[in-house]
Amino acid sequence: MNSWAIYPAFIGTVLSVLGWSYFVARHHNVHQPVTLSELAARRHDTIKYFRTILWICGPLFLITILLYIAPLLHSTWLAVLWVMIVFAEICLGIFPPVSKQSRVIHNIFAYIMAVGMLLSAVMMALIVPRYNVLLVITVVIMILFSLPTKYNLTNYIYYELGYIFLSHISIIISIVSFV
Repeated sequence: MNSWAIYPAFIGTVLSVLGWSYFVARHHNVHQPVTLSELAARRHDTIKYFRTILWICGPLFLITILLYIAPLLHSTWLAVLWVMIVFAEICLGIFPPVSKQSRVIHNIFAYIMAVGMLLSAVMMALIVPRYNVLLVITVVIMILFSLPTKYNLTNYIYYELGYIFLSHISIIISIVSFV
């Protein structure tokens, strides 16, 4: 097994948490709440930042999934799911929500990514040999974070970030269960 392949997920988690937290702290306006993507689409420099985080972190997680977790779990479905998630992330950067047409395309890929992240966490909760309870708790919290997003737009971005970060945590828990 490629033991070095665990490190990209840890690097991706740190980059994602620090990068998105900095981005939201710097650009989010509580009086004009928007999604992470809409926040990024406001200016050319924020779109570039958005793409950088997406296009670096997604492939880092994919490396860990393809070369470490999926082989240990003997799960081709998990590997396919993460290829789909990273493809959706790449498309999110290609189609930022700057116009009506690109917003529709962007939202389709955002839902693919979000559903893929949840399905990935569910799959790992079902087949990872240890720490299943932690993974189930992670899945439940991910679901809870996704429920109020339509009703509490003021805090949408925080639910969105929590959901993304919990997806990262599910991968880290899966890695730790094999160490």
